[in-house]
Amino acid sequence: MFSSDKAHCYKMLLIQNNQLTPEAKYLLIRILFLYGSATLVLSTEEVVKQFGLSDAVFRKARALLLQLGYLQDTK
Repeated sequence: MFSSDKAHCYKMLLIQNNQLTPEAKYLLIRILFLYGSATLVLSTEEVVKQFGLSDAVFRKARALLLQLGYLQDTK
């Protein structure tokens, strides 16, 4: 079920990028822990529900991760 081990998640916590918000870091860790490098094909509504984030927080964190190059949009 889990594609990535705890060590990778701990490494994400140690990222020292002042532009990276705690919410963006949380989202990145959740994606890596649950899905690894697989393409995420869930709707925004499904991700918000599964990760326990509000829609606004998710969209802002996702946009930041895309802007900084931590995520790649597949559309």
